[in-house]
Amino acid sequence: KGLADKVYFLPLVPDYVEQVIRSERPSGVLLTFGGQTGLNCGVELQKMGVFDKYNCKILGTPIQAIIDTEDRKVFSERIAEIGEKVAPSIAVYSVDEALNAAEQLGYPVMARAAFSLGGLG
Repeated sequence: KGLADKVYFLPLVPDYVEQVIRSERPSGVLLTFGGQTGLNCGVELQKMGVFDKYNCKILGTPIQAIIDTEDRKVFSERIAEIGEKVAPSIAVYSVDEALNAAEQLGYPVMARAAFSLGGLG
Protein backbone atom coordinates (compact mmCIF):
# COMPACT_ATOMS: atom_id res chain seq x y z
CA LYS A 1 0.00 0.00 0.00
CA GLY A 2 1.18 3.54 -0.76
CA LEU A 3 2.00 6.34 1.63
CA ALA A 4 -1.09 8.44 0.94
CA ASP A 5 -4.79 7.83 0.44
CA LYS A 6 -5.12 11.00 -1.65
CA VAL A 7 -2.74 13.20 -3.59
CA TYR A 8 -3.49 16.88 -4.16
CA PHE A 9 -1.97 18.78 -7.08
CA LEU A 10 -2.61 22.31 -5.83
CA PRO A 11 -0.50 25.43 -5.41
CA LEU A 12 1.34 25.46 -2.08
CA VAL A 13 -0.37 28.62 -0.83
CA PRO A 14 -2.32 29.20 2.39
CA ASP A 15 -5.81 29.29 0.85
CA TYR A 16 -5.47 25.93 -0.87
CA VAL A 17 -3.66 24.30 2.04
CA GLU A 18 -6.41 25.46 4.41
CA GLN A 19 -8.99 23.85 2.10
CA VAL A 20 -7.09 20.55 2.28
CA ILE A 21 -6.78 20.79 6.08
CA ARG A 22 -10.51 21.58 6.34
CA SER A 23 -11.36 18.60 4.15
CA GLU A 24 -8.88 16.02 5.48
CA ARG A 25 -8.65 17.11 9.14
CA PRO A 26 -5.09 15.87 9.72
CA SER A 27 -3.94 15.65 13.32
CA GLY A 28 -0.58 17.14 12.32
CA VAL A 29 1.52 18.47 9.47
CA LEU A 30 5.24 18.64 8.69
CA LEU A 31 6.25 22.00 7.23
CA THR A 32 9.82 21.02 6.43
CA PHE A 33 9.03 18.84 3.41
CA GLY A 34 7.95 21.71 1.17
CA GLY A 35 11.20 23.63 0.94
CA GLN A 36 11.16 27.39 1.43
CA THR A 37 7.68 27.61 -0.10
CA GLY A 38 6.33 25.13 2.44
CA LEU A 39 7.96 26.96 5.33
CA ASN A 40 6.58 30.32 4.19
CA CYS A 41 3.12 28.83 3.71
CA GLY A 42 3.23 27.20 7.16
CA VAL A 43 4.25 30.44 8.86
CA GLU A 44 1.41 32.26 7.10
CA LEU A 45 -1.10 29.55 8.09
CA GLN A 46 0.07 29.90 11.69
CA LYS A 47 -0.39 33.68 11.57
CA MET A 48 -3.88 33.14 10.13
CA GLY A 49 -4.74 30.79 13.01
CA VAL A 50 -5.49 27.87 10.68
CA PHE A 51 -3.64 25.23 12.69
CA ASP A 52 -5.44 26.20 15.90
CA LYS A 53 -8.78 26.47 14.12
CA TYR A 54 -8.57 22.86 12.90
CA ASN A 55 -6.65 21.50 15.92
CA CYS A 56 -3.76 20.56 13.64
CA LYS A 57 -0.35 20.21 15.30
CA ILE A 58 2.90 21.21 13.67
CA LEU A 59 5.17 18.19 13.78
CA GLY A 60 8.96 18.32 13.64
CA THR A 61 10.58 21.73 13.75
CA PRO A 62 8.56 24.11 15.97
CA ILE A 63 7.00 27.06 14.13
CA GLN A 64 8.85 29.60 16.30
CA ALA A 65 12.18 28.02 15.35
CA ILE A 66 11.25 28.38 11.68
CA ILE A 67 10.29 32.02 12.21
CA ASP A 68 13.48 32.74 14.19
CA THR A 69 15.76 31.24 11.55
CA GLU A 70 14.16 33.33 8.79
CA ASP A 71 15.39 36.56 10.42
CA ARG A 72 19.19 36.81 10.21
CA LYS A 73 19.45 39.07 13.26
CA VAL A 74 17.25 36.86 15.44
CA PHE A 75 19.07 33.76 14.18
CA SER A 76 22.45 35.25 15.12
CA GLU A 77 21.12 36.15 18.57
CA ARG A 78 19.77 32.61 19.14
CA ILE A 79 23.05 31.05 18.02
CA ALA A 80 25.01 33.36 20.35
CA GLU A 81 22.67 32.44 23.25
CA ILE A 82 23.76 28.80 23.00
CA GLY A 83 27.42 29.72 22.73
CA GLU A 84 27.95 28.87 19.06
CA LYS A 85 30.07 31.06 16.82
CA VAL A 86 28.47 32.95 13.97
CA ALA A 87 30.02 35.32 11.45
CA PRO A 88 29.56 38.93 12.50
CA SER A 89 26.86 40.72 10.53
CA ILE A 90 24.98 43.99 10.38
CA ALA A 91 21.61 44.53 8.72
CA VAL A 92 21.54 47.66 6.56
CA TYR A 93 18.96 49.44 4.46
CA SER A 94 21.00 51.75 2.23
CA VAL A 95 24.34 51.97 0.45
CA ASP A 96 25.60 54.46 3.05
CA GLU A 97 24.65 52.11 5.88
CA ALA A 98 26.38 49.25 4.02
CA LEU A 99 29.59 51.24 3.68
CA ASN A 100 29.52 52.17 7.37
CA ALA A 101 28.86 48.54 8.31
CA ALA A 102 31.77 47.39 6.15
CA GLU A 103 34.06 49.82 7.97
CA GLN A 104 32.83 48.48 11.33
CA LEU A 105 33.20 44.83 10.34
CA GLY A 106 36.44 45.21 8.41
CA TYR A 107 37.15 44.15 4.86
CA PRO A 108 36.60 41.86 3.06
CA VAL A 109 32.82 41.71 3.51
CA MET A 110 30.06 39.76 1.82
CA ALA A 111 26.82 41.59 1.06
CA ARG A 112 23.58 39.80 0.31
CA ALA A 113 19.90 40.59 0.15
CA ALA A 114 17.78 39.69 3.16
CA PHE A 115 16.16 36.26 3.00
CA SER A 116 18.29 35.09 0.07
CA LEU A 117 19.02 31.39 0.02
CA GLY A 118 22.40 29.86 -0.71
CA GLY A 119 24.76 31.33 -3.24
CA LEU A 120 27.95 33.23 -2.71
CA GLY A 121 26.61 36.65 -1.71
